[in-house]
Amino acid sequence: MARRKGTSRVTQPGTGSPNRPDPAAPPPGLPSIRQRRPALFWGLIVGMLAMLLPLVAGIIQVLL
Repeated sequence: MARRKGTSRVTQPGTGSPNRPDPAAPPPGLPSIRQRRPALFWGLIVGMLAMLLPLVAGIIQVLL
């Protein structure tokens, strides 16, 4: 099946729909939790690693 000329959906940069926001612009709304509360974010990361580390260690111990 051949593509007809002039029906491509690809647009040149900067010629998109005027209703669509700029893709490089930050999304509207609240910033991420990493930006709002970095201590809480890193605390959650450390807590998740603390829970996953014994699990992974147990699986390795069972396999060996």
